[in-house]
Amino acid sequence: MYMELLPFQGCKRIEHLDVVFVIDGSGSISDSEYQTMKDFMITLVNKSDVGPDRVQFGAVKYSTTPETFFHLNKFSTKSEIVEAIQADKSIGLDTYTAAALSHSETLFTERHGSRIKKGVPQVLIAITDGESHDKDKLKDAAKRLRDKGILIYAVGIQRANREELLMMAGAEDKWFYVDKFEGLKNLSMNVTDDICQVSQPIGASGRKYTVDDFSDLKTIKKRLADDICNLPDKASCLVDIVVGFDITSQTEGNYFFHGQPKLRENLPNILKTLTSLSGMSCNLGSKVQSSVALQVKNTVRPVSSKFEINPEIILNNLKNVVIANPSFLNVAFLQSLWKAFQKRSDNRRKVLLIFSDGVDDNIEALEEKSEDLRKKGLDALITVALERASNSEKLQYIEFGKGYKHRTILDIGMTDTASQLSKYLANIAERTCCCVSCKCVGEEGDSGSRGKQGIKASFF
Repeated sequence: MYMELLPFQGCKRIEHLDVVFVIDGSGSISDSEYQTMKDFMITLVNKSDVGPDRVQFGAVKYSTTPETFFHLNKFSTKSEIVEAIQADKSIGLDTYTAAALSHSETLFTERHGSRIKKGVPQVLIAITDGESHDKDKLKDAAKRLRDKGILIYAVGIQRANREELLMMAGAEDKWFYVDKFEGLKNLSMNVTDDICQVSQPIGASGRKYTVDDFSDLKTIKKRLADDICNLPDKASCLVDIVVGFDITSQTEGNYFFHGQPKLRENLPNILKTLTSLSGMSCNLGSKVQSSVALQVKNTVRPVSSKFEINPEIILNNLKNVVIANPSFLNVAFLQSLWKAFQKRSDNRRKVLLIFSDGVDDNIEALEEKSEDLRKKGLDALITVALERASNSEKLQYIEFGKGYKHRTILDIGMTDTASQLSKYLANIAERTCCCVSCKCVGEEGDSGSRGKQGIKASFF
């Protein structure tokens, strides 16, 4: 057995979150140290699902006086936020943290993008390296924020006063301290993973994280989750899988599997795998309930797009199907697949599986559309390269959410395509239904002896 870490999916499970950074830009911080602070913030941004209806970021930087860096509704994309943070410079002068907290209240207003009145969780992350010159006002300034339902994380570095960190956090379990700026690199992973679990507004309750050495941070990674993680319903895990086919080489009058003998040979086993997923670690004895819908829009006779759980019924929908025109993997094609989910419940996980003979659109446009679908709630996009696929390596640019061996390009000719898909889908279920970021996976066993040749069929 080995432990496989599933890649973090960028606050994918959180649908709504407002985060405001309060950044110490005083003269005690060197340029390289300030860059480390910026890297800390960028890590959180990069691992979040940024968007006006998803995760928003705002920022205040301060020294002697605070100033708004950007409001929650200033930027709507991840790249804009990262670019703004990278271009920022420290201010210099003294440290007035209480004034900065008071100033940050203006960001948590509807006018500046806060969704606090809609029940969206509000988080403030204060990062400082020294003692405040207005310490006498710090306790009251922080309390006003917490009384409004804003969860405060206080991150102290090197010269930071631990008493002040506690004042800001309001409890002994919401402040972090590292004695060197380099420690933020390790701390960012812990804070990011835990912040991602926030699913409802939390007041002043919490737990304490206190470390004096960076190496100790690895031991506290999941402790905060008990306070701020509200897991989805573990009683069931419902997964909808939409399967699309992009076969550009086909022409009018071809049967569906024309020129694709490997697809014809392997699709039955793949569909059987998709509809018989394994159980969940968070609910032993309960299997993932998956349903599959085909989206084939380029045929003479319409192909049923109804979600089914019986692989034989799904496969039978392709019997004697005749192609009307080629299909193309472009932005419109991805959008057409996404529409299949529109009438499905929001509490069902959504996965796109595309069999393709190569991309047929600008790769940047396809990547942008893939990101757009992810923001709208798609949990994963997986591709399988068909026979004679062109530039199949580009397919991975639009993929996300696979987890297990996510850099592997699946090929319809591989003997273990169905097995790999099963593992991908199991990882998706664990991540989205169980809030599990790692799982134990058994090693592949040896292949068995080849079976007897079956009876030749004339199904298609």
